[in-house]
Amino acid sequence: MKSEFPSRLREIDRHISRKRTLKRGCGFEPFNESHIRYCWAAYKKGAFGPQVQEGLSPEEFKGDLLTRAAQIINAGGDLFTLLAHTTKGILPVGIISIAISEAPFTIRQISPHVVWMPWASGRNKLETILKFLVAAKEEGKPIITAREPDWRFFNRLCNYGVIRPVGKLRGHYSDGTDARLYEGVACRRHSPESATS
Repeated sequence: MKSEFPSRLREIDRHISRKRTLKRGCGFEPFNESHIRYCWAAYKKGAFGPQVQEGLSPEEFKGDLLTRAAQIINAGGDLFTLLAHTTKGILPVGIISIAISEAPFTIRQISPHVVWMPWASGRNKLETILKFLVAAKEEGKPIITAREPDWRFFNRLCNYGVIRPVGKLRGHYSDGTDARLYEGVACRRHSPESATS
């Protein structure tokens, strides 16, 4: 019979790597109006891309953002602000929206989408998403679809044992490009009773 020691050692290495990556401290909190000024600064630098109309005034942008937040929440999802250490202190570095799908006798699925602030460093992105996924997989199974430029980033997250690649979705995006699919690991199973409580 094969020894389980190597696999245990890998799990220990992953745990140490997580602690090392998260040692500076980072986190996330529910999106609120105090975050809008940071989103406005990011919008002016083009962070929201074609998802938000160009040329909006501050009030128009605020109204658009709050409307989108309400739509996400009313659809059963949620919206969080990712926080991390930057050269100017602890600041919002991204906005993450999640869609939640659940049905009786299935694992709750959590599908995140992130808009990064222009000042978010590579380390900010890695540590905040790692922190979020560690927490999210206790509530369900994260399901992530990623465009090719982001595959390297998510492949690196796989090394921490929070997600794993499970396949490719051909022609998934409207421009005909493929998506790589990742799922969370070691998630908690929710009973039908918890889904309806």
